[in-house]
Amino acid sequence: MTSKVKDLMLTLPVFNRIIMLIVKMRILYFYHRSTIKHALKWTLNRREISNFLYDLTDKNYLDLMHFTINLTNSDFYTVKTYFEEFKSEISPKILAKANFPVNESYGLGRRIFWYSVVRILKPLNILESGVENGLGALVIWHAMEKNRKEGFDSNYIGVDIDSNSGKFIKDLISDNFNLVISDSMNFIRETKETFDLYINDSNHSSEYEYQEYLAIKDKLNIASKIISDNSHSTDS
Repeated sequence: MTSKVKDLMLTLPVFNRIIMLIVKMRILYFYHRSTIKHALKWTLNRREISNFLYDLTDKNYLDLMHFTINLTNSDFYTVKTYFEEFKSEISPKILAKANFPVNESYGLGRRIFWYSVVRILKPLNILESGVENGLGALVIWHAMEKNRKEGFDSNYIGVDIDSNSGKFIKDLISDNFNLVISDSMNFIRETKETFDLYINDSNHSSEYEYQEYLAIKDKLNIASKIISDNSHSTDS
């Protein structure tokens, strides 16, 4: 191919667009290659399509510890103890029960925060809206069991509209650990209970989350805590 032909090709809009596309793809790969590799690995090798499993980086781990300290008004040593308890003892049990590999690529991520909050605050009544398979509920159950052995009882209610939800916790249902099949908004409006910890993980839309907060506000006490698990999709 002569240089004149090459020059002519470069003046054609279609070739300019192709070249620009290649340049953009190289830039995209340069800045996001680790994310792209991780996404391809997940696409080809992983089976979860929701409730994603991942481990925290060292920085994420430390940041989440300090956030837990601020939320619970606790000290570093206490939070560190519960984080390590979860990572070394509880997380492997949960992954094994859920039939996931117990290794560094299958972590329970942010759920270590849920566990530590329940261990530290020892809330009497816990409500989770949106249970799905029950992975988060299983985390809460383990925290409640640890607290119970130390003399602190709690009650958990998980609400989900899907009758097939909660497969990881079906064998754990009891008087103080209950799964309710209902629209979460309707349940919140109708319940007479008050809650010390409310975990919002149901419909991941800003409007629905906002409406749930309006519904739950009269069912909380002055010291109640709210955990939103919707930050990936809404900033409500």
